[in-house]
Amino acid sequence: MRKFSVMTSKSARLAAGAVLVAVLAACGGGGSNPPAPVALANVVVAIDKASGPAVATTVMGKTFTFPGVPEFGTTGPTKLTLGGTGAATTFEIEADGKKMSGNLIFGSCTFTVSTPANLAGPIFIKTCAIKVNATGVAANTTSNVGTVFTLNSTVSDAVPVSFTISTDGTLSGAGGTLGTVAVGTPTGTGSGG
Repeated sequence: MRKFSVMTSKSARLAAGAVLVAVLAACGGGGSNPPAPVALANVVVAIDKASGPAVATTVMGKTFTFPGVPEFGTTGPTKLTLGGTGAATTFEIEADGKKMSGNLIFGSCTFTVSTPANLAGPIFIKTCAIKVNATGVAANTTSNVGTVFTLNSTVSDAVPVSFTISTDGTLSGAGGTLGTVAVGTPTGTGSGG
């Protein structure tokens, strides 16, 4: 009588190894690639003398809609769009079918109205910032990220704005570097099996 040994042939060992690799891959183990790093938080960028031109260039041409801005004297939907260049930023505000425009000066934000003439003069906004909703955005890519504009306590709807988050956490837009964000492996990506 002939005795057969389990797994004695080379082909049987290779087949068993292939099955083991397939099982490990299905369970998420066995050398699978780790998840790509992502931003672990949102980023608030104050619009001041240092960052103002870079922020303005990054959001140039985007229209942010507020529910009303008391400092502008509006109580209904109010649209704000920046134009010009980063160093010489202009603005247009539209509400109730009326428009006002002028130049934006950074320090906080000073909206110097030039049109219409009857509203000419400065409007000071002490707290002026954008918030980039970066949580979960992949690092080392350029992505359109929901961004809100804050004027004192009034916050706009989110608008998609293009940003790049590097693997070291540098947040950049069309106007250059805007800040940093913690970058790491997303949680909740564990494997089952």
